[in-house]
Amino acid sequence: MKIKKVTAGIITSLVLMGSLVTSSLSVGNTIADEKQKLWVTMGSDAYAGIQQLMSNQLPKYTISSLAQTDVAVTQLDPAHLDLISYYMHAKYKRCGGFMVHDSYADAVKSANEMIANKTESLVTIDYTIDQQKVVNAFLPQLQESDIRTTIDGMANFHNRYYQSDTGKDASGWIKNTWERLTNGRADTKVELYQHSRWKQPSVIMTLQGDGSTDEVVVIGGHMDSINHNVSDKLRARAPGADDNASGIATITDVIKVMMANNYKPKRTIKFMAYAAEEVGLLGSEDIAEDMKGQGANVVGVMQLDMTNYQGSSYDYALVTDYTNSAQNEFLKRLISQYLSQYTYTTMRCGYACSDHASWHRQGYAASMPFEAPMQQSNRYIHTANDTLDKSGNNANHALKFAQLATAFLVEMAKSAGDDDGDGDDQGEYKQFYSAIGFCLDVQDSKTPLANECSKADGQQWMLGNDGTMKSKRYKDSCLTVTDSSGSGGSVAMEKCAGSNSQKWTLNGDALVNDSLADRALTVYGYRQGAKVGMWYDWGQDYQRWSWK
Repeated sequence: MKIKKVTAGIITSLVLMGSLVTSSLSVGNTIADEKQKLWVTMGSDAYAGIQQLMSNQLPKYTISSLAQTDVAVTQLDPAHLDLISYYMHAKYKRCGGFMVHDSYADAVKSANEMIANKTESLVTIDYTIDQQKVVNAFLPQLQESDIRTTIDGMANFHNRYYQSDTGKDASGWIKNTWERLTNGRADTKVELYQHSRWKQPSVIMTLQGDGSTDEVVVIGGHMDSINHNVSDKLRARAPGADDNASGIATITDVIKVMMANNYKPKRTIKFMAYAAEEVGLLGSEDIAEDMKGQGANVVGVMQLDMTNYQGSSYDYALVTDYTNSAQNEFLKRLISQYLSQYTYTTMRCGYACSDHASWHRQGYAASMPFEAPMQQSNRYIHTANDTLDKSGNNANHALKFAQLATAFLVEMAKSAGDDDGDGDDQGEYKQFYSAIGFCLDVQDSKTPLANECSKADGQQWMLGNDGTMKSKRYKDSCLTVTDSSGSGGSVAMEKCAGSNSQKWTLNGDALVNDSLADRALTVYGYRQGAKVGMWYDWGQDYQRWSWK
């Protein structure tokens, strides 16, 4: 399928929202022949309106009694895609609203799958909530300022249109941003997903699970932007701050916190930035279909499309159509458990209104929390005025979605090595190796020392997602700063209590404590059995650590 740039224009008058709107539509010098035309599915309500707009030029094909009431299959010239996208937003407030297919057979198959999955529960896992220690440790680390910075970075591209050079460049920018956050972790991978029919690739980051299951959790949003007020979409200014730099920025902050805490999930997590959503969910449709073909065991999907414009008193609007009812109920429980200060409502979004529909079509459980009820969402999207100032020049609303997304991912993916489900035992036990040649060790006295490396339990350590540093020898005890007087600080193994003196972060190769952020874990001497404590971080070998 080729979507071609066209040149000539006609003026089309259409009635939208009770008022007359005149729009310039590029349709080309000649209508494409039948082989060049595209097969499209859309909601029957939207089809009726677009038929009126196009003077009944769109054919309607019979599908089946299952889907024909809700979904229409039609065929159109590629030049009409931008007009349909504009009409879907202006009249129905749908960011997508239609799907593009390679053939009539695929269009019919898609329509039937969308409706069939609409009535199926698709419950694949037990939606337990048992990761409170991890989630509660992560939530305060999410930062409005970081989300705002990412929104600004994406909005600085002239546009992120799926066929433009700047749209392609934006993909590379997201890839580089996510790669920097991973800091070279061996269990992560960030890659471009190339599409054969347009310039802009999608971006996929994989955080590998612990290998105990093949199950996958997906979170995504589209990266492309569009300006419907200008016929030349390739050159039009389309900052897309809310639609959908906000969604990608929200996901990026979740990645940042997970990487900073060395989070290791049981189930694999895939973070996605989709290309070409604005012209028929093209990017997500490719990826979801590809993963289905590979037999991917995707147990849950969250879509974040527009998160930063609070158009109503509600904090979240949960989409109920073409989503999974059991997973939606799980989101409500997560809000009650972790974010009870926020309110939510529910809404219908319509056929193929965003990328969650691509996953729903393939039979995967998908949910989409949205920024506001549809009729109260950001009216500036798809124009040159979709800028951060429309959200008060802050990302306060998007921060709420980062919090919900974090709770969703941790509770869905669970924590690697967490045998009892309490979120305590994240990760695996490894030797913690000093650059001077010794391993951190704890013996009967519970006093940490630097000793020759061995396989003893006292030298097997784990930095949990909640920031605790535990030895396999004393699982109920945590490495604790017990005295912080003067220039140094003493450490010992004490009963875990959740205090800042027991919260650790590995910043590069320096282990720092929340209660003494300017000091690092230090070996007092270059000898076997040397004590370990805290000292100002001078960047010396006796303050450098790594997992072995």
